[in-house]
Amino acid sequence: MRLAEYHIFREDGLWKAHFDKYKPAVVFGAGMIAEEDITMVKYAQRHGIPTVGMMRSWDNFTSKGFLCIHPDILLVQNRSMIREAADLNSFPENRIRVVGFPRWDHYLDPAWHMSKEEFADKFNLDPRKRWIAYFGGGLLLGLFNLPETGDHVSMLNRAIQRGEIVNACIIIRPHPSYTQYLSEEARKNPVLAFGKGWDFMFDELKLLLNLVRLSDVTLNLGSTMA
Repeated sequence: MRLAEYHIFREDGLWKAHFDKYKPAVVFGAGMIAEEDITMVKYAQRHGIPTVGMMRSWDNFTSKGFLCIHPDILLVQNRSMIREAADLNSFPENRIRVVGFPRWDHYLDPAWHMSKEEFADKFNLDPRKRWIAYFGGGLLLGLFNLPETGDHVSMLNRAIQRGEIVNACIIIRPHPSYTQYLSEEARKNPVLAFGKGWDFMFDELKLLLNLVRLSDVTLNLGSTMA
């Protein structure tokens, strides 16, 4: 399949002008499941330019399919992916480097950190309570056409009302694509739907990062947040 991808599917016209203009010494495909990265790396290899590729996330080898082209060096997020790259995609282990999750480097940067009071003030939350952050998912909708209505949120609300969970509140961070399916009962909780779909600016990444940091418990149900 890789031989067919490399030799039969030729998209040289997509990249020629860019390569002629910038004359790259090395090409980096930042998400090797994306068509743009695949075609760019193929073009570079056909013209003898070194290539580096990276997977978008930890589950790409098991959930996102076949690695269509082998870059010269492959970057992965964790050590489990080394075995997955080798076993599922025949990638030589000596050409794999583990680099962690660059998109979350800010998580360790104190300049990005907010106090609980500062974050609470932005969304009218109670900083004195323990926060249970519920990250909605799209897994059931994608597989079985069952929308995520927030039933688990309703269950947690009733547990709080019965006194089984003390001094806590539920905060909902809906999946970017499925906000509209939340039930009326679930919507009585704070719903933090910042960001436009999948396009997060730095200030919105800061909010997402601090929601994770400041929550006492997070729940992920078939969610990219996992």
